[in-house]
Amino acid sequence: AIDGYLRHRAMREAEIIRALAAGHDTPARIVSVLYERNGGLPAPLVQAALESVLAHLIKLRADGKAREIGESWTLVQAG
Repeated sequence: AIDGYLRHRAMREAEIIRALAAGHDTPARIVSVLYERNGGLPAPLVQAALESVLAHLIKLRADGKAREIGESWTLVQAG
């Protein structure tokens, strides 16, 4: 069960990185793009999804892979 959870977190992080690379720069935009392909997200789950995406963004910032500029986020260019 733990391995499955860790795989899911790694998959979600990769999706968030792809969303940032595509120009989706806020947690709300990222949630929208992550869940639109599945028909959207029920309203009661949107806040939890926003908080989850924000947690991933904070982790990416701590890892030196993303940075926050106001309410927007961007990938840090390697090099």
